[in-house]
Amino acid sequence: MSLQDWDAIAGILGFLLLVGTTLAGLVGWFRRRRDALPEPPKFGVAGDYTVDPDGVRWVTAWVQNMGARAYLHDVCCEEGISFDSPPEKCPEVARDGELESLPRKLRSLSKRELRHKEVVFKPLYLSAGKKVRFYVFCPPDIDQMKLVATMSIGRRGYRRCTFSAWFDVPNADGLREIEPVYFPA
Repeated sequence: MSLQDWDAIAGILGFLLLVGTTLAGLVGWFRRRRDALPEPPKFGVAGDYTVDPDGVRWVTAWVQNMGARAYLHDVCCEEGISFDSPPEKCPEVARDGELESLPRKLRSLSKRELRHKEVVFKPLYLSAGKKVRFYVFCPPDIDQMKLVATMSIGRRGYRRCTFSAWFDVPNADGLREIEPVYFPA
């Protein structure tokens, strides 16, 4: 083999080494991006709520994404604080597909109609700054609640649970500026 042949082989090997290094760097970048944790979201409780005839309050809560696009897998209530008596039930989030978790006025809607309701939680992608609203079922003796959101960069990425601060649940008897709406029996 001549010197020019060895020079061509070295050039091809150098090019393959450069491409391999670049691909390895890209694979590492994609893996780090996939496994990255989204920024913690903001939680809140809106001022509007409704009350069932048996005293159950349906409070509107929200979660806002503060980072890059993320997938919101689940939102639930971790616990509730009762000052009157021990609670029989923890607060629950109204979910799509679970009729028991919905207010009475939404139970008669079809699955298609429920899919388009803003106050029923369903897993979804949230872009930066986007809020999702949902109802939270609060038994009469619950005075405070804490929310938990499970998020990741993608549907199959590493999941991160974020806890909210304690939120005061509006009291149906104590609020004067917000008139509660009572559902018919």
